[in-house]
Amino acid sequence: MGSCKIGLALGGGSARGWAHIGVLRALNEAGIHPDIIAGTSIGAVVGGCYVAGELSALEQFARELTRRKVLGFLDINFSGSGLITGQRLCINANNVLAFDATLQTEVKRIESPGLPGGGMFHLEVGGQGTIVVMTKGTPMTLMCQGPTFGDMNAVVAWTAGMRVSFNSQVRISRTVYAGASSETETMQFMGMQGHFVVVQPYEV
Repeated sequence: MGSCKIGLALGGGSARGWAHIGVLRALNEAGIHPDIIAGTSIGAVVGGCYVAGELSALEQFARELTRRKVLGFLDINFSGSGLITGQRLCINANNVLAFDATLQTEVKRIESPGLPGGGMFHLEVGGQGTIVVMTKGTPMTLMCQGPTFGDMNAVVAWTAGMRVSFNSQVRISRTVYAGASSETETMQFMGMQGHFVVVQPYEV
């Protein structure tokens, strides 16, 4: 048994994959040093940095990530298919301020007869570069696991590849002023585990 080697396989899982850093540190502190490391997606990134002796640099990078930085790294994909795959992002046209000319962009519309113009326009973005997005307050990321609903005015962005529609059965009602109320269109997102929607605080 003295010739046995220890192999470690690191899985994917987008943000959850950063936990691999702590696992490797704990193993080393216990005197366990893997002879072979394999990984997929973020697991391959962590494993490669470990072998290269750059685990501390990777950990610092992960700790300094913010929502704004994540949205800027459009080549990073939070879908279930992997972390770094060039996932395209859809952004509400009302929230786009500026973007790099190097990005691949396409104006698209989600049809809805109840909306002015017959639908909601958004910008589908891909490639590498920076896009500046305006939000009304601190945005929040909702991971989609099954049907996910959002107020049309609150939705900022979402991952491409999901089935997006306006749901006439789910209505969001709010008070506009004393004695009156208003209903807003509700967006429904259907995607595999790992897709996400970015929303912002919104009031009439």
